[in-house]
Amino acid sequence: ALTALTRRYTPQFWWFEVINVATRLIYSGLGVFFFPEQSILRVTLSLVTVSANMLFCAKYRPVAKLSMDRATTAMNGICWGVVVMAILSWAEASEDVQVAYSSVVTLFFVVSCAVMYRIKRKEPEYALVALISARQPFDEDEFRAVDAHGTGSYLRDAVASAARDIVRDATWAMKYLRGQLLRLTSVWDETLPATEILKDRAKSIATLLATLDRGLPTIEDQFEYLFGDVVDWEAALPKAAKALPRDVLTLGVLVECFADATWTRFVVLRLEALWAMRK
Repeated sequence: ALTALTRRYTPQFWWFEVINVATRLIYSGLGVFFFPEQSILRVTLSLVTVSANMLFCAKYRPVAKLSMDRATTAMNGICWGVVVMAILSWAEASEDVQVAYSSVVTLFFVVSCAVMYRIKRKEPEYALVALISARQPFDEDEFRAVDAHGTGSYLRDAVASAARDIVRDATWAMKYLRGQLLRLTSVWDETLPATEILKDRAKSIATLLATLDRGLPTIEDQFEYLFGDVVDWEAALPKAAKALPRDVLTLGVLVECFADATWTRFVVLRLEALWAMRK
């Protein structure tokens, strides 16, 4: 559960997100609890905290990915500049000085965003996603190396999304699906909560459920129509029988029936293909 918070840092500094959260809290006003009537001390506390964070990051490099490290440094620099601007305002600096300094901070922010965008565009996972989205060939070994390094769900979601679009609208890209995407076992072996899958595809399921109203009399027939032999739906029948106000399935009932189930991404893809054929 903590992986999402620790993934971006090196193993030695897995705890650094706590420091970042504390820094943001102090920067955004936590100092008022310590110095409720002394604004200059609150500003000073923010300046010291941000400066300490910047110095620590510069010396120890706790952020694992280079681009994220640069982005963190740039954002800390912007925060530092804003704090200094607050000090200038409090010290009643001339209007020309305040305007000039504000312009410099704004320019630094714009340039930092542009540089970070350029760096991000050149990173391997973004290049891979661009190729996958365009249905272009890519290096599978490079994909596995990037995926093993840890990119969150971004890269795998991109593969699953491309595969879903292909099975929904079968075209020449089916060859691309079989030849490249389905070979990425690290993607298709990943498990996801069934309830999350069902909720994310509520619109497609609603369309299929509307079809059920036209004519499948038994609950078994309805489950068979929705899931075929892709998932083990027979274990869900007792829950469905208790939850149904009438003999028609609903999304809420399906979510309740599969509350404890997990499906691999490959199972989800097979469901997508089945539902595409049912429409």
